[in-house]
Amino acid sequence: MLSRKNYAQKISNHIHNTSLDHSFALALSSEWGSGKTSFVNLIIEHFQELDKSAIVIRFNPKLSQNPKGIITDFFKEFETSLAPYRTRVGSLIKEYSNSITVLKRNTVVENINDLVDAFNPPKPLRQLYEEIDGIITSIGRKILIEIDDIDRLDKDEVIEVFRLIRNTGSFTNTFFLAAFDREYVTTALKDINEHNTHQYLHKIFQAEISLPGFDRIVLRDKLIECLKETIRIEEDLNELKNLFSIDVGLFGLSSMIGSSMEIPSNTASSLITNLRDVIRLANNIKLTYDEDIRREVDINDFFRIQVLKVKFARELDYFYANHNNILMAKSVGNDTFLEYPGKDTEGSEQIAHGRKSFETFVEKPQKANVKLFLKEVQSLFQRNSKEANNLSIQWLSRFNIIFGVNLFGNYFSETTFQKYLNELTLTAEEYYQDISSKNLKSQLLGRLSDIEKFTSPTAFKRVYSLWFHMLTSGFLEIRDIKERLLSTSELSSLTSEIDDYKFDDYRFMFFEWLNSIKDVNRRSYLIQQILLQIIYDKEKSLDIIPFDDFIQQNLIILETYLSNNLIDDLALTIHSRCTESVEEQSRLIKINEKANELLRKKIIEEPESYLEHLIIPLNQSETGREYAFHAFTNQVFDSQQNFEDWLQRTTSAFPKKKLLWKIYSYVKANEQLKGFKFEDYEFNRPSWVPEPEIKDEDYQTT
Repeated sequence: MLSRKNYAQKISNHIHNTSLDHSFALALSSEWGSGKTSFVNLIIEHFQELDKSAIVIRFNPKLSQNPKGIITDFFKEFETSLAPYRTRVGSLIKEYSNSITVLKRNTVVENINDLVDAFNPPKPLRQLYEEIDGIITSIGRKILIEIDDIDRLDKDEVIEVFRLIRNTGSFTNTFFLAAFDREYVTTALKDINEHNTHQYLHKIFQAEISLPGFDRIVLRDKLIECLKETIRIEEDLNELKNLFSIDVGLFGLSSMIGSSMEIPSNTASSLITNLRDVIRLANNIKLTYDEDIRREVDINDFFRIQVLKVKFARELDYFYANHNNILMAKSVGNDTFLEYPGKDTEGSEQIAHGRKSFETFVEKPQKANVKLFLKEVQSLFQRNSKEANNLSIQWLSRFNIIFGVNLFGNYFSETTFQKYLNELTLTAEEYYQDISSKNLKSQLLGRLSDIEKFTSPTAFKRVYSLWFHMLTSGFLEIRDIKERLLSTSELSSLTSEIDDYKFDDYRFMFFEWLNSIKDVNRRSYLIQQILLQIIYDKEKSLDIIPFDDFIQQNLIILETYLSNNLIDDLALTIHSRCTESVEEQSRLIKINEKANELLRKKIIEEPESYLEHLIIPLNQSETGREYAFHAFTNQVFDSQQNFEDWLQRTTSAFPKKKLLWKIYSYVKANEQLKGFKFEDYEFNRPSWVPEPEIKDEDYQTT
């Protein structure tokens, strides 16, 4: 495979042309992920072409249940492979294998110094060995035994494999081809004997070869081959190929991919150095690239980030999660531009500290190529806003796409967002429904929050239409964006680049939105939240629309509702939302007097409906069983005494409601008007009072 094919053929030719009266062990050593398995496959494929009579055994010791089973499992495969040529050999191999497994292994396992001399079996075992070896000689076929992934074994398994190669499997014309990471294997041997571990390999293997380094162009071509079904746009494939170019620059991504033999003076081949790296990079791209994504971002930036993820995924996750504290941000048009601060760059202490924390986080594990990684990240974010194209990763909207894209293709499309703002082909409702169906409301929220300036009244109106939809649907609360909604100062800043923008237009749009909310419960709730935010605004900055205008809105809602309905829970709720003020110390809410008049008038007209809703389940009850009397009776009737006189008089006129006066009297005596349980008294819950959150049949007293 790749440029190693000639080298593999040379090795297989050597095996083919060699005949020995003993075994020959060849070690293929290279770092993990360097393509050892593929190289071994090339050797075996060519060897089988040269010698079709050869017996090839591919033994995987990782499949053995424990180290002691490795030799037994090997000879089972050995027996299976030789049995077709001599029937008698099967029983001999079984006997030989059983004899070996009962030998004392302490010498080999506990003392690697004796590894070479440990094979000195008693005569019967020697006779078995010689008989098997004689049969192998008479068969006249070469035996090639491949043992791969030794660097995936634990130390005891490694020792057993080496014992097998050096001693128990040493037969005539038998060739062992073993592949492993030399550093890993010597570390395993060091746990047994820490002195001269490298020398032991020379006693086990007659030859050791290292894989040749991958050529930069070969890696490039392999990557393109892996991605040709994923990337069908020739321009993008060429962009990917260009990452392997030597001429891009010292800290461009090209300096990370290639052969250190070709470019010894720079950082080439520091990240993508072997087949496994290529496969990981290809998988990264397959999982995130599609033609929609590539229209949203600078494809070069996108590919560069995917390469960094191969070796620095953890560091990039940290970078993305903390980018607000690492990168400098400035508003440019309807987007935000990100720059990586230099050490001498003037900026906030927060940014300086964030950059230092990021670099410390990256450097702490002492991974290879850390400085290269940091320089590559810096290079991605060092252009100014005039140099960067509109799809650059330095624009926050594109930054979020590249880092935030998920595996299922649902991502916030900047292209679609800009079309919504400028082309007017979608209504705000249609666009918001599409965003909601893709579960992208959080991404939309982030994108809208990033906007610091509007350049046209159309864009302003369409963005605020989305804010309004988020509020109507309950995805947002008024407090989340109160300044953007209600602050003259904030709105002046947002519209500063719109010539002669009139706030009367905004006020009209605002109330047009409120009046479009068909759910009067939600509409009155939002208005109350606005009222409360203005009341609690000590700076008096939420002043774009007068407080009384919002009071008037809820009064209209209340009056309209009462004119068309009897008094019910919603009527009392709307009344409670006509908030005039909140007492600072006690937090008692004062209801607008006009609202009190409207409700009082309705009570006089329909007293029984009010009686039926005078007791309501208590919100946020600890037990799920508590009730309270209407909280604003004193304000509606001007005083508690007036209410009590009315209640006593009215319940007398409605015999079925007489119990209400008794309940009120008892509960008031115990000072529980704001929270009581029926089971604490001698009377039962009246039939017209709603069931509690915890139903009667489910309730158990303690």
